[in-house]
This record gives sequence, structure tokens and C-alpha cells, in this order.
Amino acid sequence: MAATKVQNRRRKPNLLRKASRQPEELRKSRSRQLRRRKTTPSPEKECPRFNGVVSACICLLLDFFLGLLRHKKGTPGNPFRVLMFIHLDPSHDSQRGRQHPATTPRRVLLDTGAEFNLISHGAFAELHLTEHPNNDFVRSIGGTTKLEGTVSLDWHFPSPVPSLNHPLILHRAPFHILPPDADAMFDCIIGRQWIQENPMEFVALFVMNLLRTDVA
Repeated sequence: MAATKVQNRRRKPNLLRKASRQPEELRKSRSRQLRRRKTTPSPEKECPRFNGVVSACICLLLDFFLGLLRHKKGTPGNPFRVLMFIHLDPSHDSQRGRQHPATTPRRVLLDTGAEFNLISHGAFAELHLTEHPNNDFVRSIGGTTKLEGTVSLDWHFPSPVPSLNHPLILHRAPFHILPPDADAMFDCIIGRQWIQENPMEFVALFVMNLLRTDVA
């Protein structure tokens, strides 16, 4: 009997040690999980171009396709440079006997860093559209530029898959007119607001340019 009592006494400390180890292991596992959460980069914080979950996914897609572009043979063009078809004023077209408003193609840069849309003075003069006064200034790396006015444009982009005959999506937004002395590299610049409102079309245009051999 005495021997059995001694064995029971010896087993009790071992059980206490095992029970005490379990909460310590739980604490360690929880601390590891917290460390992983802190060290794991969030796609929303890592992407400086947009805000939001959808925008973070867009950034990941852009980075993926840019990686493909680096391995592409030949001299690639700018995938953010596309063609937009501006719809002309119907009253201006009716003078020429046209029943439907005509469109004119223009070179446009999809700029994720621009706060608003811009149009060059030369491109605006050829559209014969109504101008609204605007005395604001545009700040850029080259300095400050005084705007000439603002115009509302209706436009659409070419379908990513022309053979499927998708219906064209008509867009409308204000564009600030640059002065004649501004050295504009593009006819138009579409800024961040439109890109955030139309993320899927933006990605489709970007991918379409990567798949094409000649970028507009």
C-alpha cells in the first residue's frame, strides 16, 4: 500500500506540469498568430495608386501584366495610352446633314496620379464644343499652369474584343482645357476619379494594349 501511495504522489506533479504547459502553448500560438498578422502586408496599404479592396486587386493585376511586359520581345509601347472616341456636338453635325453625332479619335493617357481630366488646347479647338469659364491652376512638376476653361465630353473606348460586338459604354465627364502655350504630350488625360469609378474597363484597356503589337 505504501508503495502505491508513493507512485500516486509522483504522478501528480507530472500531471500538473502537463496542465501548466497547455496554457503556455496556447499563449505562444496566439502570439505567433498576432505576429503574422502584423508582419503580413495588407494589399490595400501596399498599393499607393488606389484605395479599397477592388483597387488593391487592380494593382495586383497591373503588376502581374507589367511583369509579362518586361519579358515581352521587342520595344513595347505605353500600355496606359489608348484611343478614345469623342462624340461631337449633334447641332454641329446637323449642319453637315448627319443624322447621328460623329466621333473623332483622340490619344488619351490613363493617369492614375492625375486628380482631374485634362484636354489640350489644340484638341479642344477642333471639337467645336461649348467652353465654360474656369480660372483654376494646375500644379505639376514643371510648375503651375492656369487653365483656359472646362468642357464636358461624351466619349467611348473601343471594345476589347471587337469580334463579339459588345455594346459600347458611353462616358461623360468634365475636362479642364490647357492653355495654348502648354506643352501637352497627349490630346487628353483621364485622371484617377474615372479610373476608380470604372476599374474593370480600365484593366480591360490596359490588358488590350499589352496584347496588341502596336499601341495607339
